[in-house]
Amino acid sequence: MFLEKRNKHLQTLKFTPKLSFLRTQLALEHLDDYFPDWKQREELAEAMIPIIGKLYRKNVVIYCYGRALYNQSVTDIMKTHRFVRQVAKNELSEFESHPILQSLSELD
Repeated sequence: MFLEKRNKHLQTLKFTPKLSFLRTQLALEHLDDYFPDWKQREELAEAMIPIIGKLYRKNVVIYCYGRALYNQSVTDIMKTHRFVRQVAKNELSEFESHPILQSLSELD
């Protein structure tokens, strides 16, 4: 229902949405699908904080599109990931950046 209304509205505006936006909307069609995804991403952001702090103490500063991730709260880290998704028009989720941070922290 939501997608039909949105598509009609977009057709009146002569606007063609990006495929990544449609893929995200189709993947999370129901409202109940958003909350578990949010909680998983929030959990990963919480797990990133000590890793980022450990790297910062070793003089390794983590940036994401020019925004520093050290000394940030969970919601700030999630907002930075959202900013990257908006700027790059590509998906960068906490699911992708968390393993990278873990690998960096294991390096000597």
